[in-house]
Amino acid sequence: MKRYIKLHYLKTIFIYTLLSFLFLYAIFKYGITVAVTISEYLQKNNNPDLGTEEKYLPPPQLNSIPEATNSAYLLISGFSVANQKVQLTVNDNEPIFIDSDTEGKFEQQINLSLGVNAIKAYTIDNLSLSASSNLLQIYYNDTPPNLNITDPDPTKTIRKNPFIEIKGNTDKTCRIYINDHLVIVDNEGNFSYQIKLNDGENNFKIISVDPAQNKTEKEIKLTYKK
Repeated sequence: MKRYIKLHYLKTIFIYTLLSFLFLYAIFKYGITVAVTISEYLQKNNNPDLGTEEKYLPPPQLNSIPEATNSAYLLISGFSVANQKVQLTVNDNEPIFIDSDTEGKFEQQINLSLGVNAIKAYTIDNLSLSASSNLLQIYYNDTPPNLNITDPDPTKTIRKNPFIEIKGNTDKTCRIYINDHLVIVDNEGNFSYQIKLNDGENNFKIISVDPAQNKTEKEIKLTYKK
């Protein structure tokens, strides 16, 4: 390795020595003007042209959004370079072009497709495109969740024991509320809620809410007699 470095060093000295002799020969034979021309040419090729350096475009920053929604429309907002165009893309749909204001702020209402929507943005300067912004994803679903009440039978009068369990099932990603009380839903979508009945009629409102805020409501009436 040391031998290689030494040879490389000697080779470099030889090249610069040869160029020095050629430069002196050019001055002697053709005059100082030709030598200056050769020097300018070499400097031009060795120094990068700063005027053609590519301009860096910072990517936009998108503001956070919900993980899921039941609306087909969503307002997207963020920050970019002031007074610059922003290209917004949703999945593989046609891009949307927005203008940022004097503070770099922008916003745009977009249409969502059912399922997962991946949203990205880019800064545009003439024909240049920045790197992608932070990726946002939102799940769009407008279908109310399933909700089944399996126990007890509301058509039968309950006697002797006032303590009962309201049982049922729903979609496993949902939350269940029984008379505004949050009830645990297991990994299979099953739930149960124990309560003491009052003498006579007892009314219960059961609501299932999915992550997109779709709701399904059911009401049952249970009669208890001592």
